Amino acid sequence: MRSLLALVVTVASLVVAPSAFAGLALGVGPTFPTPVTVGQTNVPASLQLSNVSTPPESGGTVSVTQIQLVPACGSSDPSTGDCPLAQADPGVFTLSPTATGEAGTACQGMNFVVTVTDPATGQVQFVPVGGAPVVLTAPGTPNSVCRIDFTVSVNKAPVHPNAVLGPNSLRTYVLAHVIASPSTAPAPAPETGNQPVIINKAAPGLTTTATPTAPVGSPITDTAHLTAASPPGPAPTGTITFNLYSTAGCGGVPVFTSTVPVNGVGDYTSAPPFTPTAPGSYFWTAAYSGDLNNAAMTTACGDNNETAVITKAAPAIVTHASPTVAAGNPITDTATLSGGVNPTGNIVFTLFGPNDTNCTAGAIFTSTVPVNAGNGNYTSGPFTPTLAGTYRWVAVYSGDANNAAVTSPCNAANEAVVVSPAQPAIVTQASPTVAAGNPITDTATLSGGVNPTGNIVFTLFGPNDTNCSGGAIFTSTRPVAGNGNYTSGPFTPTLAGTYRWVAVYSGDANNAAVTSPCNAANEAVVVSPAQPAIVTQASPTVRAGNPITDTATLSGGVNPTGTITFTLFGPNNVGCTGAAIFTSTRPVAGNGNYTSGPFTPTLAGTYRWVAVYSGDANNATVTSSCNAANEAVVVSPAQPAIVTQA
Repeated sequence: MRSLLALVVTVASLVVAPSAFAGLALGVGPTFPTPVTVGQTNVPASLQLSNVSTPPESGGTVSVTQIQLVPACGSSDPSTGDCPLAQADPGVFTLSPTATGEAGTACQGMNFVVTVTDPATGQVQFVPVGGAPVVLTAPGTPNSVCRIDFTVSVNKAPVHPNAVLGPNSLRTYVLAHVIASPSTAPAPAPETGNQPVIINKAAPGLTTTATPTAPVGSPITDTAHLTAASPPGPAPTGTITFNLYSTAGCGGVPVFTSTVPVNGVGDYTSAPPFTPTAPGSYFWTAAYSGDLNNAAMTTACGDNNETAVITKAAPAIVTHASPTVAAGNPITDTATLSGGVNPTGNIVFTLFGPNDTNCTAGAIFTSTVPVNAGNGNYTSGPFTPTLAGTYRWVAVYSGDANNAAVTSPCNAANEAVVVSPAQPAIVTQASPTVAAGNPITDTATLSGGVNPTGNIVFTLFGPNDTNCSGGAIFTSTRPVAGNGNYTSGPFTPTLAGTYRWVAVYSGDANNAAVTSPCNAANEAVVVSPAQPAIVTQASPTVRAGNPITDTATLSGGVNPTGTITFTLFGPNNVGCTGAAIFTSTRPVAGNGNYTSGPFTPTLAGTYRWVAVYSGDANNATVTSSCNAANEAVVVSPAQPAIVTQA
């Protein structure tokens, strides 16, 4: 079938075919309502038959033996008045199965059965119940006219319209055909009458509901609600075309078009969804194409529920600061930007602290990083804190034309960095081995501290306190002003043995304390016994028979004890070999002079002394050598006296 087009109203006049013989004629007039709309049902209609004969035949009656009607014909055959098969539209109208003669007419009280006699054209026939024909009396008499009343339903639009009267209406013809026999010969030819009928397409309802608001980057749609016409016509088919405009008034080329097929009343949504890339107001229109039986219609730009307000995208920012570090090591912050629509702009990282719990004391560092790769991770520049404490980052995304700004708040999860005190190192170097009685020191090299202050305490243990548990024998405190070398005060050990230093850095607010352990490398000092000196002075030359002695001066000893043994060789024992002729031992109680016991030589000659200091735990043995300076005593012959007595 071709489509119904609808809505223009035309009232047609009765067309009466002339009689085959002069004076004898019938009038045939179908009366259908016009205009009608597809979907209307049980609309009153009628068919009028009248005797319009003229003298001399007008004095008789006419019996109508056959009444036929073609409800819809695009164009009748002008030579016969019949509807050619090619112009017939069966099914456009459905007539009620029965009809009745109208009161006050010749067929009053008659009932008719309406049957389809030609399905190809939709032709129907009115058959009087009981078989009696309709008898029309002479023109002008009360029973010269018969009107048969029935109802019609409009099922669809014709496909062979006589005229297209507009986008939604068209015109067809109703053809009536009667055969009659008069009371006087000759019989009139069959008569045909027609009436134009305007048929309007059904007008289903069309309303729309668009996505009211969405952020940039989120899909939006429009939904058309296609509802049944009133009266309801055939189920609509065709398409609905959705157009989306970015300008008020819907001018220019739409930014998006979607066409979806229609299969009956219901809701139809634009597909696929449209994803705006810029904020602003977007305007939808929906156009139903219509079909053979349903009128096309379009919603207007700016209709209710047809505007979508697109806001800026609301990206999210999640931050993760670097983990705990010691003071003096760099820290950073990494922001993960997500949910943005091709975001640009920048992220400003701001650092507060230490211990600025609400980020109000002023930033101590800022770093601006451009956002040039869309959503993803962005890392601040590094900052090296010199103070221990808790530092807090705040990251702010600037936003752009399509994306709203967003800030990670102070104290956001993972935005605090604990900076622990620096862990300096201490390396020590004790002085080298010395003899008892000489000073020793320890030097500590402090490194890795962050502007360290405080002090270093040097503690000395020993001698031979192998685990530094016997109590310190000396301490020395040195103030610290930065990394570097710090040397203890001197200590002079009087006892030989191994001494052990321990150096302890006290730490400060930003630097942890650190200790060099007992027995750390280079922290033991070996103190060897002292090397005293002995200088001797033998008594001067004497004559045989007079006593001689030796005096030893002990020096350089460290609280020396022990003994000095004086040994005398001679006379004339130049190598001090063999057995001594005399020994004398003197106890030692410190440095000083010690004199041997006397020896009285009886022989003249040169005597030689040797003095040996025995040494002790803290002082080495020392010996004056044979023939040492001042160690030889010359004993001259005795000078006897002779007194004579004559």
